[in-house]
Amino acid sequence: MRQISFFSVEASGPRLSDLAGVLCAQGRPTAFGRTAARLQVVVEQSWRARLLAAELAWRGVRVTLTRAECGSPLVRTAFQVDLLPMANAWLDGDEKVVPPGFRLDGGMLRLWALAAGRNESRGYFFPFDPEVPQTHAPLTAALAAAGVPGP
Repeated sequence: MRQISFFSVEASGPRLSDLAGVLCAQGRPTAFGRTAARLQVVVEQSWRARLLAAELAWRGVRVTLTRAECGSPLVRTAFQVDLLPMANAWLDGDEKVVPPGFRLDGGMLRLWALAAGRNESRGYFFPFDPEVPQTHAPLTAALAAAGVPGP
């Protein structure tokens, strides 16, 4: 079975498409008409916010760090034209969806791990967005295709 590496981003370089990893977790895309889009993600720890901000900046994305209404750290990108295709792929109206044929790579897994991943006794755990259960099955399939065993 083929298994990709968290660190394969080092071999291929950072790509804007890596930000899909944040959307695999609890990230949210927002399109601003047909002109621009942004991504935002509430994380549990400040260290996650700082590392995500650095990873996004490395990919040429402007980021602000703030607090969500719940008090947790919030990583929010600026509205950017180059984020629009990703937001459009991950949105069906206002609802977050997994794009058809979605395939994970190392850069995406790396950002997913930073947004929400954790080490557990059975291995590394990639949590899904609890508020969007329709994404769970396609993301389980994408993990399996990448060689990452499911629950």
